[in-house]
Amino acid sequence: MLCRIDSLSEPPLWQKAYSWYKKSFSIFLTVLMDHANLLNSVGVAFASTGSILIWRYLTEISFIDKEAYVRGQGVLTVPTPSISDISRFKRSMLLSKLGIAMILLGGLFQIVSNHFAA
Repeated sequence: MLCRIDSLSEPPLWQKAYSWYKKSFSIFLTVLMDHANLLNSVGVAFASTGSILIWRYLTEISFIDKEAYVRGQGVLTVPTPSISDISRFKRSMLLSKLGIAMILLGGLFQIVSNHFAA
């Protein structure tokens, strides 16, 4: 008596992968819904930190002698940058771009948390 092997075999690999994906995604959504308030708080913290980074590093890029400018004696001069000036400028630009990314990510976190909280 012959037995059919394909009737006893496991489902194809793509079916296993899809089943695992559906199960993992539903677990992710459940955890996300349970922690919507936490996600919203993280989003607010990211957006606030990003705003501070932009305020601190993007607004400080200036060549004005601030003390003389406040006294009304300031002159705008653009000196030849040194290596430390260039590295400080690059650091300021990097941190301000990081601030913009944090604001966007924080806003996205808030939108997602509000969607799952409702």
